[in-house]
Amino acid sequence: MLSLGIIIFWQYKKNYDHLVLIQDREQVLEAARTSTPVKLEVYSNRWGKAVISDSKTIENIWNVIDAMSKSSPLQESQNTYNSDEISGTIYYLNGKKSTFSLGTYLKISAIIYGNPKDKPYVDKLKNYVYEILCRPENLSNLINERNKVTVVDSDNNIQKCGSDDKTSIRNKILKCSKIQDNEALEEAINTKGKVLYHIKTYMEKESSSIINTKETSYAIINIDVYKNGYIVIQDFSNEVVNAIYMKGNLLEVCKNISKTGI
Repeated sequence: MLSLGIIIFWQYKKNYDHLVLIQDREQVLEAARTSTPVKLEVYSNRWGKAVISDSKTIENIWNVIDAMSKSSPLQESQNTYNSDEISGTIYYLNGKKSTFSLGTYLKISAIIYGNPKDKPYVDKLKNYVYEILCRPENLSNLINERNKVTVVDSDNNIQKCGSDDKTSIRNKILKCSKIQDNEALEEAINTKGKVLYHIKTYMEKESSSIINTKETSYAIINIDVYKNGYIVIQDFSNEVVNAIYMKGNLLEVCKNISKTGI
């Protein structure tokens, strides 16, 4: 029982950085239930929704949050907190939950964690979440009537996609499978061959940094379509651009849309 108390006490302190005296087994178990996240629901205006319930993934995310929590928490104020890029809910083992937001800083419930020096932690958290959000269902939803979509061949010939073209691309993306296994990812990187087409999605966003003036800019999602059936997705609106690999069959669709038909 003593060893159980030590282990769970360490876990409780690790997650919340509080010093707590635990006197009996029931207190030990209650502390563990309170401090253990078991599910995360995440949402991005750009990428949509995802539910994270894999224990290893949650552990990786929580390790980053743990490192940030060791900095002095910042109290919420307009001067220190910028707009949210990602938001969601954390569910704990005891049934409790808390909201979180991830923008310039990380906010859990009413507390903002991190300092300007913690930006690498924030970027790492964003990368974890965006990699999870970048799945075939969410990617296909970006190929919609609101967004401009083009197919570019290897000679830089550009073809704008109409409604039927977008439907064809969207249906093929839904049949793609995300590559996550390290061995399969290494094989994809080494054998993907030559990139033949780029599918570019432009999502319009307005900013009003100048009074009475609206400046239009775009978040650009790029899909590289390779000779061997692999596709690589990159979100160029992120500060750190990751490459997400999927396996699918978009080559024929791009040939049909492109005027050159490589």
